[in-house]
Formats: sequence, C-alpha cells, structure tokens
Amino acid sequence: MAKQVTAYFSDYIDFDLETTGLYPDKDSIIEIGAVKVRNHEVVDQLDILVNPGFPILTKIVQLTGITDEMVKDAPSIADALATFYDFIGDDVIIGHNIHRFDIPFVKNAAEKCGKKLFMNRYIDTLPLSQALYPEMKSHSEEALDERFGVVNHGAHRSVNDCMANQQIYEIMGKEFEERKQSLRICPKCGNLLLKRKGKYGDFLGCSDYPECRYTENL
Repeated sequence: MAKQVTAYFSDYIDFDLETTGLYPDKDSIIEIGAVKVRNHEVVDQLDILVNPGFPILTKIVQLTGITDEMVKDAPSIADALATFYDFIGDDVIIGHNIHRFDIPFVKNAAEKCGKKLFMNRYIDTLPLSQALYPEMKSHSEEALDERFGVVNHGAHRSVNDCMANQQIYEIMGKEFEERKQSLRICPKCGNLLLKRKGKYGDFLGCSDYPECRYTENL
C-alpha cells in the first residue's frame, strides 16, 4: 500500500490525473502526467493520454480540452499504468489532493486491470497547505498559484498542473522545514494534524485519515 508522509525531499515525482468525473468507482482516467525532479529541478516528464473506452462528456472536454478524437488511438489504462509505474520507479510521489483523488483513481483503475497500486511513499500538498496557511479560505491549486505567483501554462492538463505544483511544493517544503517544530504532528503516523469540525465541536484529526484515525480534542 502506498504510504503518506510529510517531509521536504530533493528528489521526487510530481503527478496529476485528468479524469472523466469525480468518482473513482465509476469514472475513468483520461490523462496521466508526471514530472521527475532531481535536486529540486525538473529533469524529465511523462504525459500519457488514456482511452477510457466511452465518450467523454462535453463538460470534461470544455474543462480539460481532451476530446474523443485525441484519445481514440491512445493506450488502455493497463498500458498507461505500466508506463507510469516504470517512470516513477521507487521515487517519492508528490501531488495536490492526491490522497483523496488521484491515488484512489489509480488504485481503482489498477484493480480493474489486474495491477497492484504502486507502493511508493507520497506527499499531498493539500494538507501541507492547510497546516502552513490556515488563514487561507481556499487551498485549491488555483489559490496557491495566486498566492505564490506561479503561472500555470494550461490548467487541467496533467503535465502543466505538475509543473505548477512542483514549484509550489518547493516553496512550501522549505517553509515546512523552517516551521515543522511548531506544527502539530500525529504521534501515531507522523503526518500533519489538522483542525476539523465534528458533531461535538472542533478537534484535531490526522491528515492521513482514514488510514490513520488519530484525533485530539481541542
């Protein structure tokens, strides 16, 4: 099983997916993008369109620019995942909201085509942003781009989102190293504790939920 961690690495893979919808159990991957980073610099990239086997909804075409014609001769998800796994190797994986979105999509797709989920450690920049900047109303990729002045040369295409998020991770990673002693860390798994709202009021919950269910009362 892939394991979430919180740290600042110099070598890693930043990855992102485009999909036909929001639900891993019924929607499909139509693009896998990744950039390879060595010593904090991008040295290689991967961009794979995927044929989902059914027409792409108009709203997804409008959002991503990916059309049925573009994926007509694209590889199946099984072949695309094989190429992606070869590219990432044993590297640490970075991405925004990958704990709840991208990794469940890869896991579901892998199960459907008889492959195992990659076992790499991974970092989700969403809880990292939530922990570092609790004053922000939104922690979306667009909000972080604006905060840090990062230009995304084509949002909602995987490699472009990876390139933007890689810049954001480098900024946040340095700040995490400077401030990690003051951040709340889960004593059970080592990931970030975040403020949550519950039935009986606010509490601290682990960012690796549901894998880690550690909580603290406030």
